[in-house]
Amino acid sequence: MKRILVLLLMLSTFLLLMSCSSDSEGNSETNHFPDKVPSQVYHQFTHNEQMFEIIPLYEEVLDYTARIKEDPSLDNWEEYYNHVVMSFYNMATERDSDLPSFFYSFFSLTLLEQELEDNTIKLLKMQNKINEYIQESIISSAQLLTGGKTTIFIVPFSPDNPTIIREMGGATGVTLSENIILLHIDPSFSKMTLKYLVAHEYNHTVAMKGLAFSDFTPLDAIILEGKADSFATNVYPNHRAPWLEPLSKDEEKIILEEISEHKDSTDQFLYQTLFSGNDNKGIPRWSNYKIGYSIMQNYLEKNSNLSFDEWTSLDPITILQGSDYRDLLK
Repeated sequence: MKRILVLLLMLSTFLLLMSCSSDSEGNSETNHFPDKVPSQVYHQFTHNEQMFEIIPLYEEVLDYTARIKEDPSLDNWEEYYNHVVMSFYNMATERDSDLPSFFYSFFSLTLLEQELEDNTIKLLKMQNKINEYIQESIISSAQLLTGGKTTIFIVPFSPDNPTIIREMGGATGVTLSENIILLHIDPSFSKMTLKYLVAHEYNHTVAMKGLAFSDFTPLDAIILEGKADSFATNVYPNHRAPWLEPLSKDEEKIILEEISEHKDSTDQFLYQTLFSGNDNKGIPRWSNYKIGYSIMQNYLEKNSNLSFDEWTSLDPITILQGSDYRDLLK
């Protein structure tokens, strides 16, 4: 079957002390802001010989907003692309990442430059706490699941859609390769949302080892999300992600029929339908996460002896064959 590109789309003090960490200041083209705005920090740490980096793009965003304010005639997207997107691309490729060709689509332009600037300054002032939460989540996750060297990039959440920001708890993320995570964070983020999101995306990095976006069918992507949420709910069992509201029996039946009908599709129709929802068909938004989680939970109930490493590395066919959803393979 022809492969398609699909969008994939998130400890204790003793443990933190047991992990080595170091900070270094990033390099920005210019400094347009007073001394009270701190410089951004590149944060590095290790856990059980596993290396991690947290690289923010706060100053890159501030360079962009300053340029647009100084000269409103400049092309908005071109400036954003040059200052923010290409900075990310250059640093990611330096880390031997296999980025998908459409990686830039995960960066959102805004016409609310002043609000973006204000939010970015707030994030800069919160960066130590943000880095602390990310490190805590990574360490909690890495204790359960072994992965490789990972870099977490942070970009301010576009302020254009406050409803989405509120619904998502102020943070979203995407895993672009087995060693690159990109987080979008708003100053209003919830601590537990951020931690859960990082655990979710960390599982993706392990599950995607040796794979690329182009290796996934729609059904593969659904199982991938189910793995990530099954893992993150083990790391943070008291947090419930907004996209995991359970499906009714009627909704699940409709979704399974939709998957069966379009699982061999060579475009993104199925994934987008499940992600965005379709009221006319009775498909709720985020159904790809909901049904993926249901499949994985059903499989894990029947195979409770497997370790996190074992089931994270399983292929979708094995998981479906070992669950009550095996009819999807017909």
